[in-house]
Amino acid sequence: MGHMHLIINHFPVVGLIFSVALAGYAYYVNDNQVKRAALWAYTVVGITTIFAYLMGDPAEEMVEHKPGVLKQMIETHETAAMVASAFIAVVAILSVIELWNYKRGKPFNPKLMLGIFILSIIAILPIARTAYLGGLIGHEEIRPFNQGSRRDTPVIEGGEESGEEEGENSGMPEPANH
Repeated sequence: MGHMHLIINHFPVVGLIFSVALAGYAYYVNDNQVKRAALWAYTVVGITTIFAYLMGDPAEEMVEHKPGVLKQMIETHETAAMVASAFIAVVAILSVIELWNYKRGKPFNPKLMLGIFILSIIAILPIARTAYLGGLIGHEEIRPFNQGSRRDTPVIEGGEESGEEEGENSGMPEPANH
C-alpha cells in the first residue's frame, strides 16, 4: 500500500501547476468553460492530495528502517505535507463551492475566482517543498551533506573522497553502511 504514495504523490504537484496554468489561461480568454475546467482541475488536485497524504503512513512504514533514512526527515516531510494539504484543501473546497454556485445558475464570482487563483499560486511553494523533502527520503543522491546520507565524508571534485589515500586511517570512523 505504501508504494501507492509514491505513485499518487506526483499528481498534486503536477496537477496544481497544470491547474494554475489553466486558470491563468481562463482569465486571459475570459471563458466560463475554461474557468469551469480549472475549478474541476483544482478539485481533482484536492482529491489526489487527500489520497497522497493518507498513503503517507504506509509509505513511512516501508522506509523508516532503511539505512540512511532519518526519522527527522520523515517528520519534516510529513509536517510540510500537512501545510501543503491545507492550502490545497482550501483551494479545492472553494472550487467546489464556485462550481456548485455556477451549476445553480449563478455567474462566477470574480473576487472568489481571483482568490482561488492567488491561493493556488501560493500553494505551489508548500507543495514543491513537500515534494523536495519527500525526494530527500528516497533519493540519497540529492541529500545535502550529513543529512542521512550513507556517506559521511565530504566529496570533492572528481568524486574522490577528501582526505587520505585509500587504506589509510584518517582518524574518522568508517560510515556505518559501507
